[in-house]
Amino acid sequence: MERELSPQAPLISLDRMPSHDRDRALGAIASMFSQNHQLLLEANTLDLEAFQVRGEAAGSGHSVPLDWFRLTKEQINRWIGALEAMAGLPDPLRQMAGFYSPRQCYWMPIGSLGLAYEGLPEVAVMAIGMSLKTSNRLTLRSSSDSVHTHAAIVQLCQETLQSCGFPDDMVVSESGDGWNSSVQLWIAYGRPEWRSQVRASVTGTVLESAIGNCYLYWAASGAVDCVRKMLLASNRGEPDAVNAIEAVLVHPQHGGSSLVRLWSDLRSKGFEIYGDAGMVLEFAEVPLLPEADWGQSSFRKRIAFRRVADVDEAIAVMNANSSGHADAIVTESYSASQQFIQQVRSTALYLNAAPKFQRCRMAEGDVVLGTTGRSGFGAIRMQS
Repeated sequence: MERELSPQAPLISLDRMPSHDRDRALGAIASMFSQNHQLLLEANTLDLEAFQVRGEAAGSGHSVPLDWFRLTKEQINRWIGALEAMAGLPDPLRQMAGFYSPRQCYWMPIGSLGLAYEGLPEVAVMAIGMSLKTSNRLTLRSSSDSVHTHAAIVQLCQETLQSCGFPDDMVVSESGDGWNSSVQLWIAYGRPEWRSQVRASVTGTVLESAIGNCYLYWAASGAVDCVRKMLLASNRGEPDAVNAIEAVLVHPQHGGSSLVRLWSDLRSKGFEIYGDAGMVLEFAEVPLLPEADWGQSSFRKRIAFRRVADVDEAIAVMNANSSGHADAIVTESYSASQQFIQQVRSTALYLNAAPKFQRCRMAEGDVVLGTTGRSGFGAIRMQS
């Protein structure tokens, strides 16, 4: 991927990087992606071909979901829109933190960030944009599934930043056993096995993403139509379904006919239905989900159902098994909703609303890389 570069502007000192220069660079990267979308798609094709050669496309359960690194022109356009939107946001470094504090505090750059991501090029692009907006250096690592796409993204960004006068190490890529010891915070984005590898390799702080394994409690007064809409909306990925509801805890008041109708509709949309031992006894056609899997993300369209006696049991099961980043309740009971909100240990809770995840929430002036079940963090955004 050799190309003639435009003359470089004078180098900008990272600690005195003006907001308008950062915003200009974000717009330039968006333009570079627009002009070179075919190059990105060709690099992604090499990754897809390598994936198929390895024989993992059949779905062994251990491979990265194909949709995670399959790139489309629509996705690239979404990146472009997100980068342009970031450029239009106020400078986060000029915003006060702790608005209700008598002391005046301002957000400051961490300095050096790292992102180790598994198969999701969109996450890398968003991290590049967020790091540039907040004046942080970024070190990127990708899994082996997306090495060609990763290399193309990094090269296009580096060329653009160099032409805008930014330091050569503003965005760098690394691989192999050596991890950049100067990185002050690593973000591990991917499946549990991938995050464990990152944790074991890094000596510094690691902030882990959470994907899937969200729980929903279908209370006695909850409507089945609301449950259906929330399940479908939460499992729509762009491309990863970050807040996918994968377990439903059902109050005994909801009879078999409601469940059968709900399952029929979900199966028609490609979902696999599972249950615990009690559900399997009640519905012979429902396969058993092993107890160990109730605390694990499936990374596919799988929803497990389990009956619970009341909101107390639902909360106990949720706190023991959910990933703890986006749990929900369907109810018309004020007391049940308040107990749920006060006792469920999750960084985000949803009342009669789908926990659908969006990275670029421009109506709210917000950009989110992902979510974490780590108490006190929740969404991984620029202020994180």
